Amino acid sequence: MTTQSTSDGGGVQVRLSVRSLPRVIALLATLSGSAACESPPTPLLPEPDTDGDTIPDKDDNCPNQANSQADSDGDGVGDACDLCPNDEGSAEGDGCPAGGAGGGGQGGGVAAGHDGGGFGPGGAGGQGVGGSAGPTGFGDCMNQPLLTACLESETCLVSPLSGNGACGASGCENPATDCPVPTSGNAAPICVTLYQPPDWCFLDCSQGQQCPDGMVCDGNSFCLFVPDIPAEWTCDDAVWGAANGCDCGCGVVDPGCETPGGSACDVCNGSGSCSAASCPGSIDPKDNASCL
Repeated sequence: MTTQSTSDGGGVQVRLSVRSLPRVIALLATLSGSAACESPPTPLLPEPDTDGDTIPDKDDNCPNQANSQADSDGDGVGDACDLCPNDEGSAEGDGCPAGGAGGGGQGGGVAAGHDGGGFGPGGAGGQGVGGSAGPTGFGDCMNQPLLTACLESETCLVSPLSGNGACGASGCENPATDCPVPTSGNAAPICVTLYQPPDWCFLDCSQGQQCPDGMVCDGNSFCLFVPDIPAEWTCDDAVWGAANGCDCGCGVVDPGCETPGGSACDVCNGSGSCSAASCPGSIDPKDNASCL
């Protein structure tokens, strides 16, 4: 059976067979879904590479600065833009441990704060970006390195009687304005003449005042820290801390050392040291607790 239709203009005739109708329907379906009727595919764009070092930003450990992808501390932040390349941190902290680079010192900014990269601006113990918080005054230089324990204006003061000690600031005329503020306890700063002026800031516990956390009231009635000497320390216990400077080759970095490097050494062939000669002796320049 066939049907015939005529166009409105009468010029074209279409003859269809009923038996051919399924084929026509299938053909129309194929054409309607063919690539010829679809929109052309969106071309693939190159992945962003802000610094142009051929490493896509999503894979680049320092996307804004061309670099070799070196990452010394393995924290995912490239050395080229890591503020603390030798201390594992996070991208949020620019590669630095939690805390603040250049954290300010206590006492209204009279001293600069420290971090792994040097000194930051003074402040009331504030924190910046990355790094670790700065010291807060009256720190424990008996058991911690000077650089992280004491403010820039302080030195490590050790009692000749007990061997206890703490960071103390010089130039004390008015303790209310010249001394750091203790972080806890109620022992107040006082000005004390050690040998000759200038006077030094100490915390007075002579009337039973409570010393800050970790400090004890020494026999001199000052708040001080008691040495906590590690078992690995091989030199004389009497030189642990800052009593005679930086002792090296002693199995553990002496808290009296400003850095763990050999350049900080004051004594290299002391009793118990692995070095038989005076500084630099055989001290490892990168780890002054050991010998080469």
